[in-house]
Amino acid sequence: MSTPSLADYSSSTTPTVKAHEKKTIIDLLFIGTGPSGTLPEVPCLSGDSIHDRPSLGGVPATMQDMLDHISCPSCHDAIDTTVPEGWKNKRANTSILLRLEEPDEERSDLLIDCGKTFRSAAEKWFPPNNVTKFDLLITHGHMDAMLGLDDLRQFTDRYQFTLNVYCDKKTYEEIERIFPYLTDTSKAKGSGAVPSLEFRIFEEYVPFKVGGFTIQAVPGQSGSYRLELMAVEHGRSRNETNNTTEPFMTSAFIINDKIIYMPDVSGVPERTMEVFRNTGRGPPVVYHNSEMERGFAESLKNRFSQFGSYLNSVLKSFCSNELVKSIGHEAPLQRQKTVTSSPKLPSTTQSLITIIDAINPFGSHPSHFTLAQALDLHQALESSMTYLVGMNHTRHEDWVNLCQSVLDPAETNDGTRIPEVVLDFRNSLDEKQTEQLKALRGMVNPAFDGEHIRISYDDDKTVGPVVEEIPLDPSFNQLVGRW
Repeated sequence: MSTPSLADYSSSTTPTVKAHEKKTIIDLLFIGTGPSGTLPEVPCLSGDSIHDRPSLGGVPATMQDMLDHISCPSCHDAIDTTVPEGWKNKRANTSILLRLEEPDEERSDLLIDCGKTFRSAAEKWFPPNNVTKFDLLITHGHMDAMLGLDDLRQFTDRYQFTLNVYCDKKTYEEIERIFPYLTDTSKAKGSGAVPSLEFRIFEEYVPFKVGGFTIQAVPGQSGSYRLELMAVEHGRSRNETNNTTEPFMTSAFIINDKIIYMPDVSGVPERTMEVFRNTGRGPPVVYHNSEMERGFAESLKNRFSQFGSYLNSVLKSFCSNELVKSIGHEAPLQRQKTVTSSPKLPSTTQSLITIIDAINPFGSHPSHFTLAQALDLHQALESSMTYLVGMNHTRHEDWVNLCQSVLDPAETNDGTRIPEVVLDFRNSLDEKQTEQLKALRGMVNPAFDGEHIRISYDDDKTVGPVVEEIPLDPSFNQLVGRW
């Protein structure tokens, strides 16, 4: 079968949405933020050994019995409903949905990657966000990025549309090998029901359009919304021709010259890095956390009061008086519970938001960045905000502590105990990394499944984009938190 091209492409249509005060809006929804194996892992829930749990004579274990035999902290917290925000330790394969709303234009929805957990993740996050028709980009040909392709049939059947799938030639060939009936419907078996897909092959650094987005490789080219396709390394693969190993390349994207998205990365080629360095030039991001609106704050006060004193000490060090003022009640360590009259981030020279792979807090990994590498890139790009994705077996709460600590390397002066994971991370750094950490600016946060970020722009180039975190409805929290 011949390789498809982008010629004569006409994007799928979605309902028109009224623009918000003539501002342009990009909504970014984290569909998944986990590794290929996802979290929690079944062996962790079953216990480290078959001898760990007593024989129950065929009677199903109680939840408490299961919890008593789970030694992995992140997987334990993922199913323990007594742990505040423990559900954030449930992580599907990394994927995001972008929604673009422009004044007087149709809404565009763009999904990046649909891996092994696409079906269950879509069940959680698509209905409350009214996701029906969308286009799809696939970053690379691994199962955690594309194994959900077959599940797209329910969307194309129900909503009667052909879904456009964008990938590079190497990924298309892998799809053709794994799913021959998706690229050639004459090869379908059984009932013959297959999703209606139109494959579009892109090339690195070559511009093309997807719905309301223009995906292009050359910074500064015309078009109000851009995704620039960049190549980055994701481990190594074997070249069967000469029996050698070489970097396995995957795709990263620059969105509207303000967001860099690289969900699977172990190295950044110099050509790509040069483009990254010229991304996001402009006024810094202005940040709002909608969870901290006063109407929502009171309910959080009682729920998380035990964390308040520690958070207050962190915030005093983390934020200058210019940045935030206290909302006057205790709040959890999990997120910054603050209201700002003029919300700003620690000073940076860029309006850049980065979303970066960080599988572990410590050490190294053959195919993924770890925290120190993600922080190095955050600093090199002078990013205003960085969200971490692809995390493995480390509790969400520990990631929050780590991220807050890198912006306040000094110990608190009131004797508050520094979390062990923070001390371990600091001890893992060499002298050069420790000094670099002291110069870190901007904000770094672990993303979580279902996190919703709204980015607003207007024509005033002297003002940076406004980034707002949209909270989940509290009742929906109960739905996603169940096991």
